[in-house]
Amino acid sequence: MGFLNLLYQKFKYDKHLNLSEEQIKQFQKEKLKKLVKYSFKNSEFYKDLFMQSEIRYEDLEHIDLKDLPTVNKSMLMNNFNKVVTKNSITKDKVINFVDYNPKPTALLDNKFHIIHSSGTSGEIGYYIYDNKNWELLKAVGASRLFKSFGLQRKKYAFIGASDGHYAGISFFLSPVNKFEQYFYQDFLVMDINYPLNTYIDKLNKLQPDIISGYPSAINMLLDYQKNNKLNIKPNHIICGGEPLTQEAYDKIKKYWHKEPVNYYGTSESIMMGAGFGKEGIYIFDDLIILEFAGNKTYLTNLYNYTEPLIRYEMDDLIVKGEKENKKWPFTYIKNISGREEDLLWLENENNNMDFIHPIVFVELHIKGLKKIQIFKVNDLNIIFKAVPKENVKKETIKNNIVIKMDEILKKKNMKNIKLDIELVDNIPNSPQTGKHELIKTKSNNK
Repeated sequence: MGFLNLLYQKFKYDKHLNLSEEQIKQFQKEKLKKLVKYSFKNSEFYKDLFMQSEIRYEDLEHIDLKDLPTVNKSMLMNNFNKVVTKNSITKDKVINFVDYNPKPTALLDNKFHIIHSSGTSGEIGYYIYDNKNWELLKAVGASRLFKSFGLQRKKYAFIGASDGHYAGISFFLSPVNKFEQYFYQDFLVMDINYPLNTYIDKLNKLQPDIISGYPSAINMLLDYQKNNKLNIKPNHIICGGEPLTQEAYDKIKKYWHKEPVNYYGTSESIMMGAGFGKEGIYIFDDLIILEFAGNKTYLTNLYNYTEPLIRYEMDDLIVKGEKENKKWPFTYIKNISGREEDLLWLENENNNMDFIHPIVFVELHIKGLKKIQIFKVNDLNIIFKAVPKENVKKETIKNNIVIKMDEILKKKNMKNIKLDIELVDNIPNSPQTGKHELIKTKSNNK
């Protein structure tokens, strides 16, 4: 493990970029066979699932992916202890770890990275990566998110949710306290839930070589650049965590004169794919398999043996595309329809309008909750709707919500906002999209 292993994995996976599509498919086939055999032997959940489908262990030697049953988040989370292949890991242990160890760099048992997210379903999922997985993902990221990976030290800036076990910040900070931190000449983490103007002087002082984060946040930083309050010239811009809009792309090109990397990652697989500018995204077929079935997308994670994801139904709707003269021998997709919530605009204590980014609620972790929805009544009043888990005291849930929301509103100087809490039995999906609406206002409340 460590830096030498990272270089080895980088060299190994670099070779895949020069393979044919047929060779990549053969690689997937071999990795899949190894994964399903391991899962059958080590995951009680998958063994039972396969046996129920009359799939025996010996059948896995020549099994076709489409012959395997599909799974979804609810199935995995309801059977979490049977899904994971390490007896030392339980759902309660993971939840308690997330509750009491909020730093993104904290590791469960000093060796497991925990990522949590609600996605568009509104249901919280927990995803486990061991150190081997993490080293592999860092190696692939170094090769494919950067046009040139050298040994020169650089200055980095990140803007996004940063106060928990979220995919973006966990990955950004993964070199910290390791040998790789040498390559971080300096770095700045910008918490999306603090007012952006508090970071402008720090950014000007840092002069980052590389900036990464949510496109909507980068788009707002560029407004400061447009107004001559921000004066930075990053050489590399990585946009991820939400769709790269045409507006954000145009402003990056206009004010920083660079083609951004459009990075696609999820909690289920931090490295899903990447593209350049607005041309589309290449799925990293040597790490995952994506299946496209009508309006559903299924993920098989080929490298995670701790918490296997085999034919896992994704929240994202992905549109596959065709492209001549492809840069890499991977599946090419035109666009991704994931969570595209509006920013929650509210009036702060200074009578100025400011926003809370929806990712703050997407990644919100409150023990005892199944599902949440934020309803904006007006600029000074919001309702926090929550579906509690069974056998959880209502007063405990309400207190936990108040504590967490107080933290969020305080960061944004929004302690003036009136917060009401409603505990409900269910939060239905939108009849228009079929997805859970995380943020609702009167304008979209039908």
